[in-house]
Amino acid sequence: RIAVNEELRNLESALEQALELVGPGGRIVVISYHSLEDRIVKRFMQREARGCICPPEVPVCICGHKPSLRIITRNVVIPSDSEIKRNPRSRSAKLRAAESISPDEETTEPFADPMLLMGNDGGAWRRPSLPKKIKHIYSLT
Repeated sequence: RIAVNEELRNLESALEQALELVGPGGRIVVISYHSLEDRIVKRFMQREARGCICPPEVPVCICGHKPSLRIITRNVVIPSDSEIKRNPRSRSAKLRAAESISPDEETTEPFADPMLLMGNDGGAWRRPSLPKKIKHIYSLT
């Protein structure tokens, strides 16, 4: 289905078009339901938030790329356990958000709190937690 409908190519095109349509201060928020889609959204937002996109082997920047996005959600935001119980189809959903900036704007501002996207109560979304094995390793240090 994904290949036949060219969904991944259409997603890339839609992200580029959204970036052109959204003015400075506007937000692009994407909910993906498949890991291939999420990877495309993540890489797009990371690329557009960086200055130079030249290959690492090029010693001096020749691309002239300027950042056009500021990433709002540092980590992906996923549905809470209660949301998954109410709506089992939401279990694979991943939310990413970025704010459009003007080319002259400085991008050193830290990531915003994702909870600002959902209101005071955080809505029905949460940040993913670390697996227990990793939590144990971090608690030892």
